[in-house]
Amino acid sequence: MPKNTLAELQTWSDGKLIGHFFEENDKQVLSLLYQRHGQWVFHKCIAMVKNEEVAKDLTHDIFLKAYLKLSTLKDLEKFRGWISTIAYNMCINYLNLKKDFREESVEDHNELSSLGDEEDREDKLLLEITLAQLRILLDKLPNSDRMVLLMRYQDDMSILEIKEALNIGESATKMRLKRAKEKLARLFEEHKTLAI
Repeated sequence: MPKNTLAELQTWSDGKLIGHFFEENDKQVLSLLYQRHGQWVFHKCIAMVKNEEVAKDLTHDIFLKAYLKLSTLKDLEKFRGWISTIAYNMCINYLNLKKDFREESVEDHNELSSLGDEEDREDKLLLEITLAQLRILLDKLPNSDRMVLLMRYQDDMSILEIKEALNIGESATKMRLKRAKEKLARLFEEHKTLAI
C-alpha cells in the first residue's frame, strides 16, 4: 500500500489521522495534530498563566503528554476537547505550584438555589460587554475565576467536563462558575465607562 502524502493527510479529520497513526505509526500525524491545534492551545495557556515563555513550555508539555496518552482517547474525533482538558489541568497544576491559584472553599451549597433573578440580571449585564472590554476585565479576575469562565464560555465545556477538568464536585463547579460571573458583572459595573 502506498504511503499517504502529507497533502492527503491534511484533509483528514483528527479521528482518521489518529486511527492512521495507530495502524501505521506514521509520525507525520503527530506533526499535523500540533500544526492544527498548537496555536489555540498556546493562546489558552497564555490566557491562564499570563506568561508567554511559560505558555510555550506548557504547550510543548501538553502535546507531549497527549501523545504519550493517545491510546487512552476513547473517541478519536474528540481530540480537541480531550487536549483542551489536558491543557486546563496542566495550567492549573502550574498555577498551583506557583501559589497563584487558590482553592475556594464552598461552604454554603444553598447559594445554588438562589441563582434565579440575580443570575438573569448578571447574564443580561454580561451581554453588554464588548470583546475588547471582556479581555481587559478577564485580566483583572483571579486565575481561578478566569479559567472557569473560559472553560464554560470560550470552550463550551459542560458543567460535567469542567468538574472533571478541575477535579471538584458538581455543586462546587456550579458555585465557582456563579461566583466568577458575579465578579465579572461587578467589574463591568465598576468599569462601564472603560475607554478602549
